[in-house]
Amino acid sequence: MQDLTHAEAQENVSMLDIPRSDATADVYDSVSVLDSTCMESPDLSNLLGYTAFAATCSITSNSNIQMPTVSSHHLDHMAFAATVMDGTALIASGQQLRSADGILLEPLSLNEAKAHDDWPKWFIGVCWVYKLKLDTQRRATRYKARLVAQGYAQRQGLDYNQTFSPVIRLQTVRILLAVARRYRLHAIQLNVSTAFLNGKIDKYVYVRILPTFETKQTENQCYRLKKAPYGLKQAGRLWHAALDEQLQASGFKRCRAEPCVYMRGSDDAMVLLAVYVDDLLVIGATETRVKSVRQQLSSTFSITDQGNVSHIISLNVHYDREACTLSSNQSRYIEGVLTKFGMDEAWAASTLATETINTLGPREGDTASTKEVRYYASLVGSLLWITQGSRPDIAFAVGRCARFVVNLSGEHLTAAKHILRYLKGTVGISLSAGTHTSGRILAGWADSDWAGSRSCRRSTLGYTFVIDGLWEPPESYCVDVLARVTTMSTTGGRNPRAHAIASNPQHFKRTKHIDIAHFFLRDEVASRRLTIAPVQSSENIADILTKPLTTPTLVHIWELFGLTTLKEPTGLRGGAENDDPVTMLKGDMKPT
Repeated sequence: MQDLTHAEAQENVSMLDIPRSDATADVYDSVSVLDSTCMESPDLSNLLGYTAFAATCSITSNSNIQMPTVSSHHLDHMAFAATVMDGTALIASGQQLRSADGILLEPLSLNEAKAHDDWPKWFIGVCWVYKLKLDTQRRATRYKARLVAQGYAQRQGLDYNQTFSPVIRLQTVRILLAVARRYRLHAIQLNVSTAFLNGKIDKYVYVRILPTFETKQTENQCYRLKKAPYGLKQAGRLWHAALDEQLQASGFKRCRAEPCVYMRGSDDAMVLLAVYVDDLLVIGATETRVKSVRQQLSSTFSITDQGNVSHIISLNVHYDREACTLSSNQSRYIEGVLTKFGMDEAWAASTLATETINTLGPREGDTASTKEVRYYASLVGSLLWITQGSRPDIAFAVGRCARFVVNLSGEHLTAAKHILRYLKGTVGISLSAGTHTSGRILAGWADSDWAGSRSCRRSTLGYTFVIDGLWEPPESYCVDVLARVTTMSTTGGRNPRAHAIASNPQHFKRTKHIDIAHFFLRDEVASRRLTIAPVQSSENIADILTKPLTTPTLVHIWELFGLTTLKEPTGLRGGAENDDPVTMLKGDMKPT
């Protein structure tokens, strides 16, 4: 064993002795951390004989620890391909990797090496995946190289069974943030490093070693995985099972309706924990309770404390517990979408949609190609995610475009890109809580049009709710013209008959088909737990879901929703220059 005096300052570093000649070693962990300055040796044949470091942190060039070395030849052999992640061009050559300070090669954990004369028919390969680690300001912090399994070669029933792994829903995250704001709770983020490697593998999975690390002793070998690395089909499921087991052992109870939300304690001792793969959102009444969760998890997993909640599931969150303010936006995500679809240099649009959007209909003649459908579906999917996250103002236009994903035409693509141009000019919009509920914890709005779609003469029904000042993603449906629209809009706010049905035991000719159980609204109104009141169209938030609105009306709805602008400029042409919503709508329009 080597002297690790200088390694005491390094976090989570473990040393494993690797036998030099025993090809059937029971235990060995593959590559680990490479120092950016140790790249001179031309020989890699004894790499497996060195003491390897399985670590989850970077070791800088100032460290005096003797590290395994890799030559330029072997670096070139690692097939450095230009990779794109999060809209950023990553490592494109071995030179960039060699010059990077603090290179991280994450452990794969291969175990029980066994020699075979013939390769088993079910073995899978491994490969390198490179990533540039970015901070919240999209600045490069380190280069990462991860050894992953090529799970596409797995066979169901042979080396994996089930693959489903739950993740928290965006709506749930928003509700938890609303709860934190209402009760002024502490909210922090944690990240689990190399999370998937904590999952216990449930099947025999064999992999072939990379040519980079082959020696004469390992030339005809394959290896059985001890853990579930990234890339295995069941890796996510196994990691979630390991985390769930640890949380329940720590006294947390899982929510039945949302399997990624856990709760422990009550009142001042209550702690809420939300899971999104390897990102954890911890909410607690006191700072001590929150820190105790971090300490408990750190005893089992490699935990990184990312401080107060600031970015989760593409949401940029601004939460001030002392001031009891909460706002969120998706400016970073929107910028990425604009770049992805080549609209980052486009001119901003002053309006979101006009009456012409109601004329959109199915494509006539030949059908759209597979390539066109994929491109358009990807664009609409990105817009839907933005709608669900922080931009209810684009819900109606995006909903119209989403109706024609399978058989689109040029006019549909033009309409979708017009939405991108609108987002270009309003990229700095932020959704604030607590500005439009008048003290109500839960408030809802609904609206419907009448045969608004000119191509098919169908109606659109939309509704949305606000929980303690925080808007929840809206729902919008296309209703067939043959449906009984007056009855379906019983959740509406402007329909007098719907109001009468819910409030009074009156009889109407066309309501006999309503089941008695559905009249629970009358009981709620009678007990004064629910109030149903007519709403003027100018004050109905749900109008934004069923019809195109003019700029003044749209700005007014913004105020009702709690949409505000960011203080800092967006940096994109057509972005915000001040805090005036009207100025943001005007953007940097192309002169006509």
